[in-house]
Amino acid sequence: PGEQLRAVGIFQTFAPVADVNVLSENPGVNIRSAGSDPEKASSQLATVTRALAEGGVASTLKHFPGYGSAAADPHLGLPSVSLTREEWENTERLPFQAAIDAGADSIMLGHVAFPDLDPKDAATFSDPIVTDLLRHDLGFEGVIITDAMDMGGAERPEGPAEACVVALQAGADQILMPVDLPEAYEAVLRALREGRLNRAELE
Repeated sequence: PGEQLRAVGIFQTFAPVADVNVLSENPGVNIRSAGSDPEKASSQLATVTRALAEGGVASTLKHFPGYGSAAADPHLGLPSVSLTREEWENTERLPFQAAIDAGADSIMLGHVAFPDLDPKDAATFSDPIVTDLLRHDLGFEGVIITDAMDMGGAERPEGPAEACVVALQAGADQILMPVDLPEAYEAVLRALREGRLNRAELE
């Protein structure tokens, strides 16, 4: 797949989907998933990740920590997943870990609430999920990208521009599709001036 993408000038793809399709009627992942078997999905994800790298294309696993058990579409609102930490370890974690170990270049966060991983914030805005779990526990050292910030699941009471700041505070490296780019840009600059974002970390 990497050679075909490179042939048309694509050097990074927002693929593969690493969610385990635990809930078959899942509206956000469904047939995009590698399947409902975590072990088989892990093998496929690792293979695709390596194949993209061999073709010179950066891979992007999505949507961490996993939409596979969500019953709502994050484009419309915020799904909530009721898996325990142990259940997550035995399902959604496995393909992400396998692909990270295979050299995944970037990971896209999911707009999803995972109360057993963070009872306070959705994954996009969660330091425990982005920094503690993804960076430290899974050992991911690549680029962390938000899903599109104009999706219903990314809405926050502070407004769409400040939501981008909160995602960066949680550990995201790249903001995808803010609702209003100039407003988001100004919000990030303001957060830097106010000391709410660390310049060295952001750079």
